Amino acid sequence: MILNRTALRWAVVSALSNYMEDPSPTIAGKLIFDSKVEPVEGEGKDQVYPMCVVYTDYDHNGPPANSYKKDERTVTITFEMFIGAFKKSDDGFQLELPNTDLELDFSLDMLEAQVFRSLHGDSKACDAYRSLIDGYDNVISRRGASAEGGHKIAARQITVEVECARDPLVGKPCDEVAAFLDELKSRGEYGAYVDELLEAYKFGANLPTATQHAIHRNYPMKVRDVLGITRPDAPVSKQPAIIYLNADGNG
Repeated sequence: MILNRTALRWAVVSALSNYMEDPSPTIAGKLIFDSKVEPVEGEGKDQVYPMCVVYTDYDHNGPPANSYKKDERTVTITFEMFIGAFKKSDDGFQLELPNTDLELDFSLDMLEAQVFRSLHGDSKACDAYRSLIDGYDNVISRRGASAEGGHKIAARQITVEVECARDPLVGKPCDEVAAFLDELKSRGEYGAYVDELLEAYKFGANLPTATQHAIHRNYPMKVRDVLGITRPDAPVSKQPAIIYLNADGNG
């Protein structure tokens, strides 16, 4: 379900940014973002930079159900790549994207090539990525255009539909994801969230195997009773800390 999708997005961002460490595998350097663009300390506010934002937009057939097959679960990973400049504004900053030209378009093409090469490197993030997907179902790359006049801007959007594994039944991620998350505790930008994700993977691990399968296969209670499957207690989950952000991104 959701947990493998989260691990997949973290693995992609970590692979593209080398855990926010040097050397960077792409010309975007550390300007690789998870779901939101933010100015990076030390980057000039009037100079254009290549950057990339990663989203997991769609998850088709993610929740477990009796009629779903494993190979029917697809997750859409969206890469929004652009070359832009951060400008100060009343709300904090504004991202400005210039109209494209030969040099900018070439840079975007090179960044797109580097993105896919980076995902197939030899890091634990790449290994986790490969372990979570069974292959590419569909890949589309689109040029960016402004909403106002349809001008071609220095931006591309790549949507990648991957065949993604469902969450495991055994209360822990697969070995490759577990190794990646262990490394992520001390590298990159997700360290504060790793333990919460691992705790979510463990949810229900103390239940009998038959009960775990009954939950994931959505067996009705009467079927569980006929099969003699133990009923689980009412689920109780740890409430994560929720941080509300203003429009400018500040808490």
